[in-house]
Amino acid sequence: MKSILIMNENINLDIDSRFIRQLKMLQKEDFKITVLGYNKFNEFMFHKSIEFKNVEFLPIDKTKVKRILSLKTFFRKLKLFKFYYFNLDVVNNVYNNLKNKKFDVVLVNDTFFVPLAYELKKIYGCKLIFDAHEYYPLEFEDDPKWMIEEKPFKDWIVSTYYPKADTIFTVSKSIAMEYQKNYNINPIVFMNTTNFYDINPVFNSGKVIKMVYHGGINPSRRLENLVQAVKKLKGKVELDMFLIGKSSKYYKEFYEFAKEVANIRILDPVDPDRLIYKLNSYDLGICYIYPTNFNNKNALPNKFFECIQS
Repeated sequence: MKSILIMNENINLDIDSRFIRQLKMLQKEDFKITVLGYNKFNEFMFHKSIEFKNVEFLPIDKTKVKRILSLKTFFRKLKLFKFYYFNLDVVNNVYNNLKNKKFDVVLVNDTFFVPLAYELKKIYGCKLIFDAHEYYPLEFEDDPKWMIEEKPFKDWIVSTYYPKADTIFTVSKSIAMEYQKNYNINPIVFMNTTNFYDINPVFNSGKVIKMVYHGGINPSRRLENLVQAVKKLKGKVELDMFLIGKSSKYYKEFYEFAKEVANIRILDPVDPDRLIYKLNSYDLGICYIYPTNFNNKNALPNKFFECIQS
């Protein structure tokens, strides 16, 4: 049986639908799977729809995630990123937990763990696959502070370590082209498509159009614009919003803002195994992401394909 390590920096693995599909696919291929992450599944009910056969979870020690200490900050300011990175507590902690294990494949989601994954590749002699969910050098380009402090670090990871991966995936052609243009990297486009469901359209017999939005919530998407639009269409439309990220400060602020609009309901997320059937009962799916940055403008998110299927 082949063994694979999946490295994921997402704080809540539940909200990473792409990762969940990877996990299910690899289970079908009879891999022995090790998942490295900060938390197990806790916000959704993913764990009810996944049989954890041959899956081991390795938690990242949260007490050792402090990235900025005096010496490390000094390295970073001088753009000595390799010294900075490999002296981080979290990197050393993860490395020590993994160096005595053996894997045939390392699959990295996101970008932070790519340099460490390459070191593991050298130790194991294994294949390294990187799944670029976004164009990371412009991940938060709408934040001037991020562009000054974080972009050079992300540039270093991309330019130094992406070419050393055996295979790179990304989510859209435009993002793949940006990597090719700026870093001479040619990722394979692997879109966020959902599974096929053999369902029929459900037609609404009422006069009010039933709309739905589902997915993550963060300030850069500017969902408040959607709320304002729906507010002006009172009596003509109803909008249900199944939102992920209930613990965030922005969610709480958004909830207080949206609950004042009579034709909007803020609802809990839906179990992904039931999501397509749930969305199928609506007239119109809204895939609203404001183009505040390159990734928002070029996104092909899960919700786009889920609404098509629904």
